[in-house]
This record gives sequence, C-alpha cells and structure tokens, in this order.
Amino acid sequence: MKIDVRKKIPGELSSKEQDVKQLLEEHRDVILRLANLSELTVTGDSLPDEGGRLSHAARFDARLLFTAEDQAAELQRLRKEKDRLEKQLDGARAKLSNQQFLAKAPEKVVHDFRQKKEELDSQFEKISARVARLENKYDSAQPGGASD
Repeated sequence: MKIDVRKKIPGELSSKEQDVKQLLEEHRDVILRLANLSELTVTGDSLPDEGGRLSHAARFDARLLFTAEDQAAELQRLRKEKDRLEKQLDGARAKLSNQQFLAKAPEKVVHDFRQKKEELDSQFEKISARVARLENKYDSAQPGGASD
C-alpha cells in the first residue's frame, strides 16, 4: 500500500475455518510484529472492502485499515491500476478483432488470449467498482464534498 514502514496501522484477519482462526490467534504477537500492526482483529465474519485494503488467501482474508491519507494513496494506486488494465484490454480487444490473427494463430493461442481477456475484464470491473466506491467516500469526506 506504499505506507511508511514506520507507521503502525490496524489490521484484520478473517477465516471461516476454526483451525485457521485458532492458528492466527496463537500467532497474534508474531503477526503484529512482522506486519507492523498497531492492533489485530481475528474474526470469522466477512471483511468489508470499504475503509481498507482487502487481500484474499486460500483460507483467510486480510484487511489493512485506512486513514484518510492512506485512502487517498490507495485511490491513486487503483486509478493507475485501472488505467493499466484498460490499456491491456484495448490491446486484447484489438487483437481479437483482427481477422488475420484469428485465422492464422493456432486455436490454443486464440483460446488462451480470449481467456486472458476475460480475466482482464473481470479485474477491470472489480477495480472500477472499487475506484467508484472510494471516490464516493473520499469525495464526500473532503471539505466541500458531498457531506458538507
């Protein structure tokens, strides 16, 4: 998240699996120290993606909570990521609309390219939704924003 490593922030971990929750609780002190967290909440509930940076692992989810400064940095990072994905999608769309490419490329290459485009579409939709939510929250929290 490009947060100053000297800055401690709160974090949350969530797992529906009791053995994973127990393991996280047993190693709470180590997690706090290694992740440089100010506090750590371990829960079995789903973590909201608003107000923090949410990451998913196979057996648990993790979320770092934002300050207003962190939220602005996250919004900037997500906008850059959205732009990068949009450029990749434009290239993929152009290639898949090129009849010569479709006619000459092996079927597996075309299939893989279509699959990659679908993955990019999915990522772009998620990032776009996240950007929209953060823009709404960030804009309304700023002086002169929707909440004033």
